[in-house]
Amino acid sequence: MGGLIKAEFRKILTTKMWWALLIPAALVALVASGFGSVLGGLEDVLRESGQKVPIAVLFYARGMNQATLFAAIFGACAVAGEFRTKTITTTYLTASSRTAVIGAKLIAYAGMGVVYGIGCAISGSIGAVIGDSIASDGTGAFPDLGAWLAICAAGIGVMVLWTLLGVGVGTLINNPVGSILALTLYVLVAEKAVELVLSTQKLDEIRPYLPNNAGNGVLTDLSLRIFVKALTGIPVSTEQAVDLLRQQMQVHTDIWWASALVFFGYFGVVTVLGWLLNEKRDVT
Repeated sequence: MGGLIKAEFRKILTTKMWWALLIPAALVALVASGFGSVLGGLEDVLRESGQKVPIAVLFYARGMNQATLFAAIFGACAVAGEFRTKTITTTYLTASSRTAVIGAKLIAYAGMGVVYGIGCAISGSIGAVIGDSIASDGTGAFPDLGAWLAICAAGIGVMVLWTLLGVGVGTLINNPVGSILALTLYVLVAEKAVELVLSTQKLDEIRPYLPNNAGNGVLTDLSLRIFVKALTGIPVSTEQAVDLLRQQMQVHTDIWWASALVFFGYFGVVTVLGWLLNEKRDVT
């Protein structure tokens, strides 16, 4: 297994794809975090309350969530590309089993997910600092260092899960273009259409458990809780305040750990399906 993992890292690092997708991911995290800190929709409320609260954490979470799509595409294309170029054939023939190959890929791409997560966490933090420094009303204050490091760590974990989901999609579809279209169209179009249908059928309680909402829910919920914790003198409980903010921001999430479990379940299902198909698939 160790040799297979080393081989996977060699494949990854000898191509340009890993950094070609990391750069736009980091830029998205930077711009979304910084721009949001300046132009967030809660400035008027905060100005009237006279409180200096960590609004930057909300937009940092949004920027990280937007960047995860690039990590998923990276994982999907890198794996599906092997099927297109037939390099997977040599790997399967020389490895002890196809299961070992897929396991090595998951370990290697989990490592790359950490790289993506750290890169985007750093760029998102820089963006938030820049946004805070130029915010005219100073509402972009940061939480304490421990809370900021916690949400950065959560962001790295979420990035790993999205990367691994991409690996599962690439293993399942075996085509780079098809994998990109499947991920992009689902995240940007299909899930919103499903949400609309659920809303018209009065099934809004299902919306937090859709794949993209579950993936985004970890950071969104954590950021809202950090934000609410910094507020003083609010006449409602933390849970009520978080629910009110969800409604105002029009986000549909569950508590962070439930979102993480649901998203991990989606990753597991996609990966198992891809593994089962590839156990018998002809790759010659």
